[in-house]
Amino acid sequence: MSTAKLTTTILLLTVLLSSTELAAQLIKDNEVVAVVNRTVITSYDVYESLKKKEVNLEAMPKSEQEIEFNRRLVTMVRDALRAEAAKKSGVAVSPEDLENRKIKQIEKMGGEQAFESFLRGKGQSMRQFDDEFQRDQEQAAWLRVVSGRGGSKLSRELRPLYNITVRPSEIRAIYKKLLKTEFTTKNEARIRVIQVYFNKRKRGDRRAKKRLLLSLKQKLKTKADFAVLAKRHSAHGTQKEGGLLPSVEKGKGALIPEAIEKAIFADKTIAGAILGPIENINSYWLIKVEDKRAARVIPFEEAQDKIKAFRLRQKVGRAIAEVELDLLKKAYIYPPALKRNITRALEQH
Repeated sequence: MSTAKLTTTILLLTVLLSSTELAAQLIKDNEVVAVVNRTVITSYDVYESLKKKEVNLEAMPKSEQEIEFNRRLVTMVRDALRAEAAKKSGVAVSPEDLENRKIKQIEKMGGEQAFESFLRGKGQSMRQFDDEFQRDQEQAAWLRVVSGRGGSKLSRELRPLYNITVRPSEIRAIYKKLLKTEFTTKNEARIRVIQVYFNKRKRGDRRAKKRLLLSLKQKLKTKADFAVLAKRHSAHGTQKEGGLLPSVEKGKGALIPEAIEKAIFADKTIAGAILGPIENINSYWLIKVEDKRAARVIPFEEAQDKIKAFRLRQKVGRAIAEVELDLLKKAYIYPPALKRNITRALEQH
């Protein structure tokens, strides 16, 4: 494709995106919207990437469609640069490797059922887990590169450029700085709730709703899934998340009524307990205590590994941005404006 053709394509992109009908035509024509060295990115590639991320452009206002499209295009350009660097360094993570590593991870966790329970406990979807798992694997690969352990020419070149060593003095300084905010825990719990409302004026409704929750409680004793029951029966705002409230702090009272909070934080209440039905005004609540943590100061000996890992991620992230910026400056990227915008963003980072 000629330079003139590419230029025309980029200039027309904004106009084409302003109409759903024309956007469909854009996908059909499969026009080139960017070139990164030898990698060509087409409009169809961008739309497919958006679909995988469950982004529906057609459901957005026209003013936001172009913004979302271009945001995804920038990400794809950066991904192409990083993938090229990872390939050169010999630590690229292929889709097959990624899937095999995920299978091994699931096996370590005890199999499919244990893995599904893990996801429910975190309130996480499979797609969210996959995205997080991929980031972790890529981060580990880049760590080998920027630490000079990749064994490739690129890795050897980077060795003197980036110091990702985390010194003990850094760990101690971060602990002191974050002691009150991050390492002093509060009385907190992670719970799931099923809330059903009753009509006081409707004869027998109050008794019927209480019987419903009692029957659900009985089902939970026979291994029923609380999240599934919450999605089916709860009127609470967390229904779609399986009733999950990931953080309830004692004494705040904003998320749950006082009577519910009192039951959760009672001394005899332990993780795994099913509480209720508990009446509050015009509703009944059934509670599962997924996790419960007492207030305490986390000692340095317990916190230091977490701090080191956090600081290492920061340094690796900065090193990756430096590598990416260097690659970006040397790369051929079309259109030039795209290269300028990404360079400016990385320099600010």
